[in-house]
Amino acid sequence: MKMQIDDAEAIDILESRIKAIEEQVLPREAIAAEEAQQSVSDLLVETETMINSALSCRKPISSILKRMNDINDFLDPLNGEGDLEIEAKKHYLLQLYPEFMEILKVIQSFEGLIPLGAAGPLHRVSELSDKLHTTTADTLGTYEECKNVTQEVLAALQKYNNVVNTVKLLFAQIDKVISDVEEDQKLALEREE
Repeated sequence: MKMQIDDAEAIDILESRIKAIEEQVLPREAIAAEEAQQSVSDLLVETETMINSALSCRKPISSILKRMNDINDFLDPLNGEGDLEIEAKKHYLLQLYPEFMEILKVIQSFEGLIPLGAAGPLHRVSELSDKLHTTTADTLGTYEECKNVTQEVLAALQKYNNVVNTVKLLFAQIDKVISDVEEDQKLALEREE
């Protein structure tokens, strides 16, 4: 389906493409201002230079323009996208397999939660909020009572600990006194003998 393009058509196509690129790259005001500032003699010299360069490069440009369809195909970003080999696709899918499995597990866990969301108690949350508030207030009162009882138990344990320490000290003092008395009696018996 490739069309044969003669040299005149090729040059026209090239000129239209260059003009389209200039319009995309340069603002129209800059092109118009540049053309308005040049004198006629400058424009003629520039035109002669362009004609000479076009004539000197006519064959390479013509050959490029004849292959313009191939060049356009190569410049197309979607070119070759369908040519990706099946093995490369398999390799890519195998690399992504663990990530796919993780996503599948997350989806399955959400699917497991769907029946819970459709259950009746969750639909009655707004109805049960007052009851929840009352229960929370009661629990807070119970918590305060437990806190007070805990403080009292800790105080009682501290008193018990103090009593135990005092008894220990008393027993240690009694033991020392008894040991001293026994020592004195031994010394007294030894002196008598």
